[in-house]
Amino acid sequence: MPNTIQLSTSVIMNVYLKPLSVAITGAEHPFLSGQPSNLDCISYGSRPAANITWYHNGRVIEYETKRIKVAGNNNMTWSTLKLVPTDEDNQSVITCVASNIYFPADTKEQQIILNVHYPPRLQICLGRNLNVSNIKEGSDVYFECTINASPSITRLDWDHNGSNVGQHESRRTIVSNQTLVLQSITRKGSGSYRCIASNARGKSISDAYHLDVKYEPSCKTDQQRIYGAHKGETAWVKCDVNSNPIPTSFRWAFNNSVSGLINVANTDKSMAIIKFKVSDFGTLLCWATNSLATQSQPCVYHIVPAGRPDPPRNCLPVNVTSTRFTIQCEPGYGGGLPQHFACTVATIDRPDVPEASYVGQTGHVAVKITGLRPSTRYVTTVYAGNAKGTSIGHVRVYVETAPNPKDPHVAGDSTSTATRFSEATHIGILLLGCCFVGVCAMAVVYAKRLAANVRGRSVFRERPTVRIQNGEEIRFTGSKGVEERPVVTS
Repeated sequence: MPNTIQLSTSVIMNVYLKPLSVAITGAEHPFLSGQPSNLDCISYGSRPAANITWYHNGRVIEYETKRIKVAGNNNMTWSTLKLVPTDEDNQSVITCVASNIYFPADTKEQQIILNVHYPPRLQICLGRNLNVSNIKEGSDVYFECTINASPSITRLDWDHNGSNVGQHESRRTIVSNQTLVLQSITRKGSGSYRCIASNARGKSISDAYHLDVKYEPSCKTDQQRIYGAHKGETAWVKCDVNSNPIPTSFRWAFNNSVSGLINVANTDKSMAIIKFKVSDFGTLLCWATNSLATQSQPCVYHIVPAGRPDPPRNCLPVNVTSTRFTIQCEPGYGGGLPQHFACTVATIDRPDVPEASYVGQTGHVAVKITGLRPSTRYVTTVYAGNAKGTSIGHVRVYVETAPNPKDPHVAGDSTSTATRFSEATHIGILLLGCCFVGVCAMAVVYAKRLAANVRGRSVFRERPTVRIQNGEEIRFTGSKGVEERPVVTS
């Protein structure tokens, strides 16, 4: 029997499997702009391990890790994408694709839409068809606030120069959706405007939009209106106006009862100050002109004979301390010229020997007195002055400085002189009231006595008298002029 040779061989067979599924996890909650986040893409069933590719809005992006794990007979492949989303990534598309090189046509993919939350992004702008360089008083103006927010805003406010702007019919202000309407705007509407919005992620404020409202010239109220001078002297008169844009020229005229209205020549019409030589007294008028118009009502200045000012009125000490105080007065007639207050200070025991003199600033209604001694009574003589001299009359103010707070005998006593005088006044009034009540009571008693005597009966008859004699109590009844009858009680 021939010998039998057994032959055998082995074959290794690789089975390739296409991906069965793919899923993205980690997008269950909204992403926060600027904060790191992770997305995981998991694929099952592929053999060999699936290739994971990430796409953002259709463009391939790189991922940082790739992991392969075999779970039972199911191959599992997953990849982690680390991202830091921005505002612009909101509502963008992230795609995960699992593929196998042996099955190029059998890929699996999943898409998600990024939901990124961030505070409102605001931009304020002037309404369309409005020329920012030509906003005039009386025009209608509106602003628009462009808002980019996720989630949607819950509140929108408007701000003008730091103050909230709300809907107000009397001010002709209308707030509608994302628009602020200002009807018939005035010069007070100039300034910075902002829109302010809030959502669940926070509160945001837009950049400021500066609005410049143009208006024709008008006279300022707080300016010198009376100018004093002698005939032949020169008065420098300023035409002080509110104007936007600034005036380009000024026209002057003089009016008096003799010659009527006469134009006054000015060498430089662009200057607000005129050098006016006084030949007569009357009224000087000024009209300013800017690129919008000439003011409708002129500024009026009175040219009067110059003289010394009247003395001040109603002078009072304020802010009294141990070493200083301030004198405030109401100004009298200034003599047609800018005036100032001045004063001398002396002690009350030597009122005619001034210790110091003080001069206030021109146009100010107060004079500051310093360098005084504590707990000292002073007399202050206040007068007014101008370029023509000082007032003929004056006002005297009596002031006592407060004690030295560093003196151990008065430490902690910060009571001012005025307060102590006030307390003394109250005490005096109280004592006077008590005295009045006492006098009234005595008058009532006296009246009762008088009435009883008239009836032949004294009020003292009702009051028994008690004496002690030999240890016994003796009560006396009766009244003056009536025999006393002792009654002994044991």
